Amino acid sequence: GNYESKIKILAENAVKFEVKLLIKVLPINLVKPDISVGISSAGDFEPPKDMLLEKQWIDRREHGMNTAGIQLRVGDIESVKKIMEEQFALFKKVGFTGEYGVFACQNSICFWDDKKFWFTYYPFSKELDEKYIKIVETIIELAKKYNVKFSLAPADEASAHPDTIDAAKHYYSLIKKRLPQVKLDQCVGGGWAMGIAEEEIWAGILDFWWTNRYIPAKIALVKKIPGTEIGIYNFGSGGISDSPESNPLKDRVMYGFLTWKTGAKGVFQWVYCTGDLRNEYILKSVGILGGYVYPATPG
Repeated sequence: GNYESKIKILAENAVKFEVKLLIKVLPINLVKPDISVGISSAGDFEPPKDMLLEKQWIDRREHGMNTAGIQLRVGDIESVKKIMEEQFALFKKVGFTGEYGVFACQNSICFWDDKKFWFTYYPFSKELDEKYIKIVETIIELAKKYNVKFSLAPADEASAHPDTIDAAKHYYSLIKKRLPQVKLDQCVGGGWAMGIAEEEIWAGILDFWWTNRYIPAKIALVKKIPGTEIGIYNFGSGGISDSPESNPLKDRVMYGFLTWKTGAKGVFQWVYCTGDLRNEYILKSVGILGGYVYPATPG
C-alpha cells in the first residue's frame, strides 16, 4: 500500500522546512512451488491443542512451503484417526497444496529400543498385519475426506540400520500388495554410505525415494527405475542452534540449488523442536535446544 508522512528539518529550534514523504510498498508474491516443499518436525507430533501449530504452518506457507509431515508415533487405530483427522483438517485450513508426508508410520509394528538407540520390530503375525492394514486404511479414508494427497513410510531409514531391513520390507510389501494405491516412500542414503545397495533392495517397492546423501551415481540408478521419483531430505542445518551445523546457507542451498540440480520432486528438512518448547526435545547429548522458533516476549 501507500504510506504518507513528513520529514521536518529543524535548525536553531525552529522548523526550517518540511519534506513530504510518500512510500509505496509493493507486494512480494512468491512463485508457488510445483513440488512438495516442507518441514517435518517434533513439534508436529502432537495434535494442535492450541494455535501454535497453525501459526507455524501459516508461517511456513508464507515463506514458500506447501506441505508438512508427521512421524506418526501412535500405534492404536483411534489415536491414529484422531491425530490424522486434526492434521489433515489443519493442512487444508492453512492452504497447503503439496503432498503430505506420513513419515515412519510404524509404532504399531515396532518400538524404540534404548539398548541400540533405534527401532526393534515385533515378531510378525497375521493379527499385527491386519492391524497395520487397518491403520493405513484409516489414513486413506481421512485423506479422501479432506482431499489430501499423501505418501507413507512404514519404516524410518531402514537401510541405514541393516537389522531392520527384512522387517521393513515385510510391511512395505504388505501395503504394496493389499493397498497398491498408497504411495510408498523412505529415506535412503545412509545405507549407500555403508556400502549397501539400497537401489537393489527397494526397487519395485518404493515409489518415492528421499535421499539424505548426494551420490550422483546412485541417484542416477534410482531415476532409471520405472515409476519412481526422488526427493532431497535433511541436507540442511536441522535448526540446531549454537552449533557449527546451524548455517542458514545450508538450508538455502538445499531448498534451492541442490533440489534443482537433482531434479527432485520434493524437498523436506527434519527440524527438532520447531516452536515446541517442551524439555523432551532438548538434545541432551550435546546440551542444546534444536529449533527454528524460540521463546519470545508475549506478542
